[in-house]
Amino acid sequence: MTLDEIVSRVPGIPRSATPDFDITSHGTLTAADRKILRIAAAMASPGIDQHALLAARTLGDLAGLLENRGPVEALPNYRRRDYRTDAYYMRPILQADYEQLYFAALEPVNGFRWRYRGRTPSMDEFVRGLSAGSLAEFVFARTDKNQIGAYCVAYEHDANAGHCAFAVQRLNFDTAFDTCVIESVGLFLNYLFETFSLRKVFAHIPEYNLPSFGLLRDVFEREGERTDYYWYGGRHWSEVTISTSTQAWATFASPFFE
Repeated sequence: MTLDEIVSRVPGIPRSATPDFDITSHGTLTAADRKILRIAAAMASPGIDQHALLAARTLGDLAGLLENRGPVEALPNYRRRDYRTDAYYMRPILQADYEQLYFAALEPVNGFRWRYRGRTPSMDEFVRGLSAGSLAEFVFARTDKNQIGAYCVAYEHDANAGHCAFAVQRLNFDTAFDTCVIESVGLFLNYLFETFSLRKVFAHIPEYNLPSFGLLRDVFEREGERTDYYWYGGRHWSEVTISTSTQAWATFASPFFE
């Protein structure tokens, strides 16, 4: 994967662009173009320094960041109605998945980030709650190993108003799954907008989870927050609500989906 292949996904960057091409808000790129460029770079180079990526001013700066990260991976090719990328595919939850989902939701290192916020329900209660109130839910497995790496669920569906909320959870923290969350969110959001008559999709995120959401925030607009909504680590944290619309999602998705 080369820088040329990354920028080819960005509609506003001409083929003749040189290393000094301005990729900031002061140049010719639209806000959507800049978001697409950042997300493409993050998918091609998992673990890239997000602050440095946001600070990059030219294509040359971006090339330097990618070189410092070592080998750059191929960007995922999203297959619009196959619901898979080259690395991951989307499938329903099976009974055999319950144990991994249960462990990921409750293990003490990251359990506070997810639905139960540190509470430890029994396996029976957990399984009963998996589909309660959900519009759709899927796990995302590697195509080569069939190991699941992420879980997405849509809930709070209002058919009259045309919106729902969604959440994503990383299930496998092996480095081989570093792009699983961003790829699974792409597949899942596309599924929601293709399958249901939705005007908007929201995400309600504890403030302490925002850094782990990474550049996925570029796909969304910040709607607002409920202050002091969660308690963790000796202090209160806000809940931040972000959203993406049908039109905004279509703009982001078009360079990535076949």
